[in-house]
Formats: sequence, C-alpha cells, structure tokens
Amino acid sequence: MTKYIIFAGTTEGKTISDVFEHAGIAHIVCVATHVGREVMASGKHRRIISRRLKACEMEDLFVKEQVQVVLDATHPYACEVTKNIREASEKCGCDYQRIVRESKLHDEADEDLVYFETVQECAKAMKQVEGKILLTTGSKDLHIFAEDEAVRSRLIARVLPVEESLQLCENAGLSGRQIIAMFGPFSYEMNHAMLQQYDIACLVTKDSGRNGGFEEKVMAAKECGCKVFVIGRPMKETGISVGEAIRTYAGDVTIPFHISLCGLGPGDVQMMTCACKTALKNADLVLGAKRLLDDAAGCTEAMMMPYYLAKDIIPYLESYLLHHPGANIVILLSGDSGFYSGCTKLYKELIKWDCCGMNLELLPGISSISYFAAQIAKPYSCAQLESWHGKADDPDYPGHLAAVIARHADTYVLLSAGEDVARLGALLNGYGLGDCEVTVGSRLSYPDQSVETCLAKNLEISPSGLCLAYVHNPSPKQNLSICLADDAFIRDKVPMTKADIRHLCVARLELQEHSVVYDIGAGTGSVAIEIAKQHESIRVFAVEQKPEAVELIQKNAALLHAENVTIVEAQAPDRLENLPVPTHAFIGGSAGRLREIIDLLLKRNPDIRIVITAVTIETVSEMTEVLKRYKDKEAELIQVSVSKNMQAGQYTLMQAQNPIYIAILGPGRQEESK
Repeated sequence: MTKYIIFAGTTEGKTISDVFEHAGIAHIVCVATHVGREVMASGKHRRIISRRLKACEMEDLFVKEQVQVVLDATHPYACEVTKNIREASEKCGCDYQRIVRESKLHDEADEDLVYFETVQECAKAMKQVEGKILLTTGSKDLHIFAEDEAVRSRLIARVLPVEESLQLCENAGLSGRQIIAMFGPFSYEMNHAMLQQYDIACLVTKDSGRNGGFEEKVMAAKECGCKVFVIGRPMKETGISVGEAIRTYAGDVTIPFHISLCGLGPGDVQMMTCACKTALKNADLVLGAKRLLDDAAGCTEAMMMPYYLAKDIIPYLESYLLHHPGANIVILLSGDSGFYSGCTKLYKELIKWDCCGMNLELLPGISSISYFAAQIAKPYSCAQLESWHGKADDPDYPGHLAAVIARHADTYVLLSAGEDVARLGALLNGYGLGDCEVTVGSRLSYPDQSVETCLAKNLEISPSGLCLAYVHNPSPKQNLSICLADDAFIRDKVPMTKADIRHLCVARLELQEHSVVYDIGAGTGSVAIEIAKQHESIRVFAVEQKPEAVELIQKNAALLHAENVTIVEAQAPDRLENLPVPTHAFIGGSAGRLREIIDLLLKRNPDIRIVITAVTIETVSEMTEVLKRYKDKEAELIQVSVSKNMQAGQYTLMQAQNPIYIAILGPGRQEESK
C-alpha cells in the first residue's frame, strides 16, 4: 500500500518527491523515460517507475498500491498524459491534484516577446524571420517547424541527448551541426553563450514558467538583441502550486538551505579566495551583478541570475526554494564583503526576511583597497579610507571628503567611474589642495590594469569603470582643535559671538565625532562654522530667523568651506522637531523663548548637552529661572570677563569687553568641587 503517487517530468515533481523523502513519507514516482530516473535516485521512502504508462496501466497501479492521492507534476504541454492521469484517478476514486507552475512572467505587451497560441502559428511566423532560429521547445514538434525548407536550413534545435530525441531531429531533416543535445537546466549565462555562439536572431520557447527556465532564456535573448517567439500553453490549467502541495501533504517540513555572501575580490579569478571558489563549486544557484557573474563563470556549473539587490533577490529565492529545497546559494559581491560593500544592507535584509531553515554565512574577499595598496606599495594601516562610490547625489559628501584629505597625509578613496576622478581633482583644487599627489588605479587585477600618478592641480586621468584613488597630502592640517579668528568671518552689522567666548563655548560643548548640533540664534554663523570645522563628521544646523543673518551665514559657510552646516530659516523652537535628533545645542539668542526651546530640546533628547550665553541682565534672569526647573540635570553657571590689549601711543592698555554669562546644562564634565 502506497498512499501517494507523483507523476513527474518537471523539477516540480522532483521537488515534491525530495520533500516527501526528507519527511519520511512513502511514495511512488512515475517518470516517462530513463532521463527522469537519472535526475532522481530511489530512496528509503521513494520508489521509481521509469516507463510510459497507458491509462489502463495507471488504473491497475492505483488499485494495486491502494493509492489515495495522485499528484500530477507532468509538463504543462503534456496534455494527453494529464488527461489520462485525471481520468484514471477519477475511475479509482483517488484525490487528483494538478501541480501548476507560474506562467507569463513577462507582460504580453512586451515588444521583445511575440506570443502564439499554437505551434502552427509560430511556425508560420518563423518564415518572416531573417537569420538563425534557436528552438528550445523539445523534439516532439520539430517536424512542424522544419516543414518549410528555407526555415529548416536556419534552425538550431536544443533537445535532450537521448536516442528518441535525436531520431526525431533526423526525421525532421536536421543535420548534426543543427543539433544541441544537452541536459538542462540552462542558466542565463549558458543561454547567452549559445545565442552568441550560433549568432541567433530569434529564440523560440514555450511558456514554461520560472521553473522551466523561461526567465533565463528571455533575459539572455534580450541581452543579445534576439526576438523571442513564445508558444502559449495549450490549455488553461487550474490546480495547486508546489508550495501548496508540500504544505497540504507533507505538513510543516523545514529543509535547511545555505546562503553564502561571497566577496569575490578585485576581479581576476586568481585573486579569489579558496573559500569562495569552494562555495561556487558546490553552488546550485549563483546571484550577483553581471560583471561578477562573468568573472565567476569558470568556477561553477550552477545556474546564474543577474540579481544583486535585496528587493530582487528575496522574491526570486522565495520562488526558487519552493522548487529547490536544500539548495546551496551563492550571492557574489565585489571586493571584500566587509569593506564598503552592499553586503551589509543585504545581510540585514536577509536576516529580516528570516526564512525558516536558512543558514547564512559571510565569506570575505581581498578588497580593492588592499590590492591597490600592494600594487603602489603604500600601506593603508594609517590611511583614511573613504568611498565616493554611489554617493553622487549626496551634497554633503564632497565637503566631508575634502576635510578628511586636508587633515590627513594619506587617504584612499573608492570611486564609481572616470568622471569621479575629474570631480576629485576639481574638489581638491577648490579647497586649495592642488599640491596633493593623486594615484588612480582602474581595472585592478585584470590584464589591462592601469595605475597613474600626478598632482591634483594637473589631474587629467580618465579611467573607465570603477576605480580607486590614493591621495597623499604633503602638508596635512594636524590641529586638534580649530579656533577661528573674528576677522575670518564676514560680519556686516549682524551680532557675533567673539572669538574667545566662542572658543570657550565650543570647548564646553564637549563635542564628539558624529555629533548633531543646533546653533540657535546663529547670527553670523561663527559658532556653527567653528563647530563644523572641529570634525568633518559633525552635522550643524544653524537656526536663524533674520533674512540678512541667514544670507551672512551662507556667505561665511561658503567662504570657510563648512559644507556640514545646514541653515534653517526659522525662529526657534519652530521647525526644530523636523530636524535630526540633537546631541548638543548652543543657544546664542532665544528671542524670549528660552524655556520653550530648552523644553523641546530635552524632550527630543533627555541626554543633550546645552550651552547658553547671555549678555543682558534680563536674559541672565530668564536663564537662571530656566535652570532652576531642571534640578535633576547637571547645571553650571559661570561669568566670563575678557580684556584685550590695545595700543595707546607707546603704551599698551587692556580694554574690557562686556561680561558674558555662560550656562551649561546636561550630562558631561563634572567639577571636582561637586
């Protein structure tokens, strides 16, 4: 007695049988030829019958084995077989389920695809095609396609390497050079190679769905500029999918599968790690950008698909794993998986996907930086590592990069293309860094690798494709803190916090890398700009309500190359809620709304550090009252008096400036006396 019987002939049938075998469910698999048996071995719970069964033989088998469920996973175009299986199931009282596969992955309006309802219609249209035609529809209908002698001479038929198929090719009048006898599945890369090798003008295929390799054929044909003739399915089918069959009859079965995120290295296969080569050798499916698939093609026999974004990879895997449980999947990434790689985002998306049974590993590769550094003998252990790749639309990055290069002797920069080299040269010259030595490497590790060096002011290197730059600054600015003089700013008639008070306030903010700072009542922008110049990673939002002051901040920021200052034209606390959460705030002017401002700042970040300045007694009074409200916070109030020397004839006098009151609120440095 065997409860289940599967009529296979497609990968869907093998998939269901593999799951049944894994789950310990006894079943019989019927395949029409020895080819089907070759791809599916008998197992502890699987018995295989490899011959064509007549309708009466099916009935006898169902009765003898007391079959209860019949799963018909034969080919979508095997209409007569499906008819016999259904009728035999009905006569014997078996539960019949047709396993259907996804159809029409491409829009019928796609101008590159032409659909036909019958083989005869397609054969007629082929008479109008110029050039060679690749038939991937099997051997059964070859005689129809080859009826016209003019068409027959231009046909290339891809068929199974079995005697029956080869005989049908011969009967149709095809010679040996017109026959490709191979077992599938055929990857995108394999289809692409065949189309190019045989100079194919038109590909003929059946609408065999994703599991029948339809998508791989269409993608390759489009890449090669071929027409695609699609023969639609002969009848509309209803039934259940592979996944529904597994869930219904095998229950909640988890079959582990493996995904390797592999850093391919700089490009040449010789630079690929042994771990990556092993993963490719054992892979059932390889995904990645086309350039990477081309590089890895000689290391694997797996099916390849040009997907490299999570939004494309995950939906494809969901479908693929239904038909290939337990698969080994490799996703290729350029360079090293841990260095400015798409791996980080993809890894997070795969973890979020959280597919049951997934084993996920990261395999590092040789990064382009490490390879380039070895080529030019410039170690990167003390260098700054930056990437302009993929950041062309980020308006803040150029200023950040220029600041990094200005501060450091050695910087490596990943670039997207040759145009980025020109942008890098213009950036360095615009920031007065024209004497920097720039070495550009492109096509790294390939036979046509290029490495060129010149000064930034003479930079005219135009490499093609992805490239790298090493920038050596002979005179880096090593200041641990930046103190700008008052005369560095354009002031006009707008009030400005004077240099000594400004330096003290910036110091008392206790800034860190990547701080987010609000300068409220920014005036000339002197405090905002001095904060921004402390480190290129700091983001400053200069909040100012007066139009003339806003214009002045814009001029000063441009003059002093403070690209990490963003101007917000508003009266605080208006619009502050729409800005990134602050870590620090400087309040140089509050327009009588100090309490509202501080309430909002503490609401957005209870651990914010705030520095406030006041000159008038009224503002000091308001500041004192506000500090009293926050007894749970560390608060400090200091008065600073500054006198500066001035010449009176032959004498030097000290001229006093207005005393300034400075309040510090929030966590941070504590006085020892406390």
